Amino acid sequence: MMLEVALIYKDVFIRLQQRDSQYKNLPSESEWELAKVMCEHLKPFYKLTNLFPGAKYPTTNLFFPMICEIKLSLKSWLDSEVEVIRLMATNMTPKFEKYWDKIHRVIAVAVVLDPRYKMDLIDYFFPKMYGIDCELETQRIFELCNDLVSEYQTKEEGGLGEDIGESGVGSSFTSSSSSFSMWDVKGFESYKRKYGRQRKLTSKLESYLEQEEISGSKEFDILL
Repeated sequence: MMLEVALIYKDVFIRLQQRDSQYKNLPSESEWELAKVMCEHLKPFYKLTNLFPGAKYPTTNLFFPMICEIKLSLKSWLDSEVEVIRLMATNMTPKFEKYWDKIHRVIAVAVVLDPRYKMDLIDYFFPKMYGIDCELETQRIFELCNDLVSEYQTKEEGGLGEDIGESGVGSSFTSSSSSFSMWDVKGFESYKRKYGRQRKLTSKLESYLEQEEISGSKEFDILL
């Protein structure tokens, strides 16, 4: 990022003013502080933008938690003490929400079908994003998954059998390490230990959800 590089050379700009009387545009200390704050806020967006074209297999399940973190970031920016950050959030949020409304249920279903996460990521992020409406949104995702499983069972003789379990797990996919550092993995793991797997089993989908999640390894291919 240009801002990040500029911050590295802060002292160089100061020296330049001392040595060159023609240089009149040295940023003030408050402007440097603003640049630092903006850099910290924009860096996750920059990383995510680079991650999509850089991924070998840009499957939806890989990006869901990072997109959720972006949504939460924009939400927190709206309450920022820095006016520029608030204005950025005010301008960016409607654009983000426009696309979030169209895709969030599809990508949520994809992450439920990832045996590393199942419903846990939904249960972790949705209360933060939707507040009192989180149960309604979570139920909608569950119903979409259930409809998908029912449709599959109708089309395939014998139902899903073991296919909805973990026998298809592969390990050839190596994701960018940065994708695992862009969201609160530790917070999610702590949530899983405290609240994970408290659902009643009433269907094959729920039976799948109740199975132990596989290890959250960086080497994983959901397509295998």
